[in-house]
Amino acid sequence: MSKKILIVDDCLELRKLVFLALDDSGYQLSLASSADEAMGLLGDSPPDLIVLDVMMPGKLNGYQFCLLIKNTPRYRSVKVLLLTARSQKADILEGIRVKSDGYMVKPFSPTMLQIKVAELLGDSDALNSESPPEYGPNDKQGRIGAEVSFPPRPENLVNIRQEPSPLACLKRVPACGY
Repeated sequence: MSKKILIVDDCLELRKLVFLALDDSGYQLSLASSADEAMGLLGDSPPDLIVLDVMMPGKLNGYQFCLLIKNTPRYRSVKVLLLTARSQKADILEGIRVKSDGYMVKPFSPTMLQIKVAELLGDSDALNSESPPEYGPNDKQGRIGAEVSFPPRPENLVNIRQEPSPLACLKRVPACGY
């Protein structure tokens, strides 16, 4: 039986991104946009893991929801991975205080998310599914010992040392829209 994961984030795009990162891993995935909605999905057959945002609207934020899960005997064994934009030391310590099983900061690497989820779920098959790349002197993929070439320097590259201020530098970069 595949393990169940509940993805809780108020941002639809991030729910989709987490879903896509984990979709091919063989897990049974469910989505919720708030802690209140997630609570309604727990029921009698709770997930094995909750991937949980911290900053969400509603009665409970992610920290409060995590603490509620960990203090409820019926759900105590559910693993909770906090996935948040909050990266300060106090935020991470709060994650520990509310008994989360893991903490990842956004933006995140989908590969690192897959590895962290597999680790939390004890999924040794997922962790051992790919062998690490071989590195050596004949490697032609830009690794140790390989010849690496860089593209030519663009003519419109901004040299920040020649600009009077950071804002002046940004004004010369069309994509920034200043």
